[in-house]
Amino acid sequence: MARMMVRSEEIECSISMVHAIFESGYKGELAVPVKQAVAYASALGYAETPRGSLFYWVKADKDGKPLRVKLRSPSYCNWPAVPFAVHGNIVPDFPLCNKSFNLSYSGTDM
Repeated sequence: MARMMVRSEEIECSISMVHAIFESGYKGELAVPVKQAVAYASALGYAETPRGSLFYWVKADKDGKPLRVKLRSPSYCNWPAVPFAVHGNIVPDFPLCNKSFNLSYSGTDM
């Protein structure tokens, strides 16, 4: 119930932010093109998703092309909390507790 209430508050906050952006008449760029990365440069990207924080890290090679890419899914960080959430519950409640986190099995392998 607590996780559901937090999610409902997050939804209300997200709707308020979208309304604020539309009302302000935002005209800025959503993406900025990059011609070529500097040799051996690295960059970190971050996005907030419904499951939590998602990180991207990219490192360029000597020609400025991607050499290494690392993603960290929010599920990777949140799986360790599941045993604490299911502790003391009956076995049939496990799927409900597990799915209340909305974790991705494949996202953990990234």
